[in-house]
Amino acid sequence: MSDVYVINNLKLYAESIRKNAALSFCENYSENLDDYISIDQMVEIMKHNSIGVDDNGNYLIDEDSYDLIFDETRTRLYNVGLAKLAAEGRIECAWDDDKNEMIFWAKDSNTIFNSAEIINESTKKKKRDS
Repeated sequence: MSDVYVINNLKLYAESIRKNAALSFCENYSENLDDYISIDQMVEIMKHNSIGVDDNGNYLIDEDSYDLIFDETRTRLYNVGLAKLAAEGRIECAWDDDKNEMIFWAKDSNTIFNSAEIINESTKKKKRDS
């Protein structure tokens, strides 16, 4: 059984996870992360993936639930980033009925950006490197 951690301040911890998830893509970022995922959305992700609450009403997480929170946050940041690029006309997008998801690709290219594959591969690489 892994260690269990108590989250005393959900909003502060949400800010920390969101920042670290953004930094997992690059060394520095200049974007306002609220434009990608709000703290309230982060708190909901944390509540949804927690393993319960203690007697004081504080949410509890373990390593597995932390990984779920972190990965869901990274996926959300990545997908919103793709949507912003598509809205700006930098990449193309369409709905794929077979995959039941949005797909994105670079203009004049056959390269498709599949968020689930990219997020999972970068997470695996990060875990292998640590």
